Amino acid sequence: RVIVYSRAYALACGFRDARAFLAAQRERTAAELLFLPWGGEGAYAQAAGGAPCFAPAHVPDRVRDTLGAGDVFNAGVVDGLLAGLGLPELLARATRLAGHKCARRGLDGLVPSARASGLL
Repeated sequence: RVIVYSRAYALACGFRDARAFLAAQRERTAAELLFLPWGGEGAYAQAAGGAPCFAPAHVPDRVRDTLGAGDVFNAGVVDGLLAGLGLPELLARATRLAGHKCARRGLDGLVPSARASGLL
């Protein structure tokens, strides 16, 4: 089982620290993997029984459109899981994909662009 939380949810729960949020959630769930994208700072993940993992944000030279970046992050997580990537690599790739999306308007052509950029 995998849970992807949102930063908005963590903040609404009163957490300002991503690692503290993940630690609190780890005590409340039996999910194998927890993910928490944290916007322009990057993203965190934690496997059951493991330490939190962090990947810094991939900030493009020019941010054009952030709408859908969270969905792209989620898709990157699913794709990484299906590809059998390890947690650090999976998390880094999902953050790079979300950042790549922010450099583009909309979602059209995102996958071919990510492939051409070596992100997939």
